[in-house]
Amino acid sequence: MAVSNLLFVCVDNSLLSLMAEAYVNAKSNGLVRAFSGGPMPASEMNSFGRRVLIDNGFSTEGLEPKSWNVFALPHAPQPDYIVELQSNGVMAEQPKWDKAPLVSRWQVLPSDARAQSLSEAKETFRRLRSSVDRALISGQFEKPEALAWRNAS
Repeated sequence: MAVSNLLFVCVDNSLLSLMAEAYVNAKSNGLVRAFSGGPMPASEMNSFGRRVLIDNGFSTEGLEPKSWNVFALPHAPQPDYIVELQSNGVMAEQPKWDKAPLVSRWQVLPSDARAQSLSEAKETFRRLRSSVDRALISGQFEKPEALAWRNAS
């Protein structure tokens, strides 16, 4: 089976999308490759999010905020699926993707909420895990060949 490319996005790509990327890459049995980005990336990963991932046994190696524009470049992995983890006006102005990915919106936190403590980051991670687990069990991000209609003209 072909591997799906999944792009998690949040405004600053410092907490939600990075935690989701790490979790999916560890739990999807290689059926999904997760990436993350955002329209206004922060300068570094949220320290509470980093601590939560480490405490739960997940690697934070290579996790850093980046612009979602990186994934619109010709040599970049093109997303088959995009999951928006925040509702925010800047999320509407997505890059021009080479192929039209299927977009889902998961409201994990209110649009302007930020984890301000370790306990808030832990709760955020619990919510993300629950959403990701449901999506993986249902096969939501599998079978990119079912998306072949996007290339047909």
